Amino acid sequence: MWLKSLFTLLPLLLGAGTSAFAQAPASHPATLVSDRVIDTHWRFLADDALEGRAAGTRGEWLAAQYVAAQFRRLGLEPAGDSASYYQRFTLLGYRPAG
Repeated sequence: MWLKSLFTLLPLLLGAGTSAFAQAPASHPATLVSDRVIDTHWRFLADDALEGRAAGTRGEWLAAQYVAAQFRRLGLEPAGDSASYYQRFTLLGYRPAG
């Protein structure tokens, strides 16, 4: 079920973002932002298909892929590990005792 909703949403989201960016004049970066574009991005990233985006999960991987795709589409230079949009780091977790 989550996969179906993901593949239904993704083309719609990317299409909506692309058309919104294509219509905006390129004179200033702020002109690339609209309520519709922001709404599209947060709806995808908050969707149940991403299963909460917890570290090390499929949902986190999908969210990272989405963000990297947006960076690529905007023409941002990768600045992560091995000239990518990703950066490895150690994540510490704590659990309450007893």
